[in-house]
Amino acid sequence: MKNNFIHIGLMKTGTTYMQNVWFQSKDHCLCWRGMEDFIYFIRDKTIGLDRDPNEVQIRFDNASVDGQSVVVSHESLSTAYLNEPENSYFIRPYIDETAYLLSLLKISETILIVVRDPLSWIRSIYSQSIKQGGYTDAQDFVNQQSMFIQSSLDIKYLCDAYSRHFAKIIILPFELMKDDLHGFWKILSKHTGCEIPEERLIYGFKKLNTKLTNLQIQILAHLNKRRHLTHQLSKKYSGPEAALESAIISDKKNNLLVCRRLTENMPKGKELEFASKLDINLEPQKDFYQFKLSHQLKSNIQQNMINYLESSNYIPEELKSYISRYQV
Repeated sequence: MKNNFIHIGLMKTGTTYMQNVWFQSKDHCLCWRGMEDFIYFIRDKTIGLDRDPNEVQIRFDNASVDGQSVVVSHESLSTAYLNEPENSYFIRPYIDETAYLLSLLKISETILIVVRDPLSWIRSIYSQSIKQGGYTDAQDFVNQQSMFIQSSLDIKYLCDAYSRHFAKIIILPFELMKDDLHGFWKILSKHTGCEIPEERLIYGFKKLNTKLTNLQIQILAHLNKRRHLTHQLSKKYSGPEAALESAIISDKKNNLLVCRRLTENMPKGKELEFASKLDINLEPQKDFYQFKLSHQLKSNIQQNMINYLESSNYIPEELKSYISRYQV
């Protein structure tokens, strides 16, 4: 267990990049996709759904070799219920249950958390919401999912929950990863004892993730809204012909994954032309990501994230200059 660690997020802090590096590294044994059953068990159990307790298990994504550092990594170990505002009040008990059940696995005593400037994080999580089927504008997203935002950025609560079951917590800023990739891995190695991955991996996966442009995100939001309206109509007009037509449309045109793939593969520079072929007449919005936070939400983020990080011993002192730039 000496050089093993558990990476719990946050969401939208370079998780997929790190997982790709760990998966390919000869010095690491990754558990990422093998966490899915574990995650869904806790999600359902927390909101009162029955699940088989035998599902509380994990599987490694690749076979372990002696001398490797075991890395358990999943950003859903720090939050849940994006696009489920009705369940956002369960996030804190979800975190408590996750920390407890993870500790029973006896994989490591070390927790890694990567944090990010809160306003940048909210914009990125808004894009993620759309990728997962959301369609509201940024302000409506913030208003409707304020409890998700507040709970997901409550680093104090997250650390308190995990410190009850784990001996060591390391917090690193996402901005360090953006500024100095090798420096990020060097500091991570210093505080976990694991090897620094090969440079070909550190830099090879830097631009691997498929990132949608602002315009593509706007188009995807329109497609998601159409899919949502079609679903609502199918419930309102539930005759056999309407139901069949709705099923055909939903499966072949407006399925969530299909919408995502359509936008990902739009020809660069011809997004509007491509969108018009889907009957989407779009005027690009320069203020698409603009929003205002309520006074209460600002105060909670300032106190439970920024102020907490500035005084925390979990983040290396030399990295606190990054936290001083965080704004809300």
